Amino acid sequence: MEQPSKLGAEFLTYVMWVITVNGRTGNLGELLVNKDGEAKLNANTPAQTFSMIVTAEPYFAVRLPSEIVVLESEVRKNTKGRRFPVNEYKLMKRTQYEKLGNPLAMTPDLERVPLEMYEARNAVDIAKSRGAEADAQEIFSKAKGSVEIAENALARKAEKKEIISTSRQTVQFAEDARACSSASGGAAHSLRA
Repeated sequence: MEQPSKLGAEFLTYVMWVITVNGRTGNLGELLVNKDGEAKLNANTPAQTFSMIVTAEPYFAVRLPSEIVVLESEVRKNTKGRRFPVNEYKLMKRTQYEKLGNPLAMTPDLERVPLEMYEARNAVDIAKSRGAEADAQEIFSKAKGSVEIAENALARKAEKKEIISTSRQTVQFAEDARACSSASGGAAHSLRA
């Protein structure tokens, strides 16, 4: 696989999703692509009947898959059992992220800055652009404070583990703030198969 930023500067990672027969999606986890274009993820799902897709995303903790679907599962010809087609599921419009994350289209310097730090910056910028500063003040302030702690840790050359941990916490706070602020309206659309 190519690096996700080849699909747009706002995309920093891939996420694998499970889609149930009734169209519910679940984030199974982040696929980190190495320099050879390979990625690996071990994941479980309680769903008994499902499809899977991989999407390009600005950060790992997104709640809906973006419309940038790069891989999808296929039924093998010799598969036994009954097929249950998935006719509809929600996807996040690309415009929800476009030009918000990584606005200068800079290539991440992963030698000096962990990918998680870029994802944290993206998440906070996206939440802010979606009105989280006004609509979800408390949780957004946690995201802002958390990204500042991560930036300070990066500046003082703290252990990579500390920077990554704080960055991942930032992403969670920012995604919660974004979700709260956009709960009222058209951030997603449906895809019919």
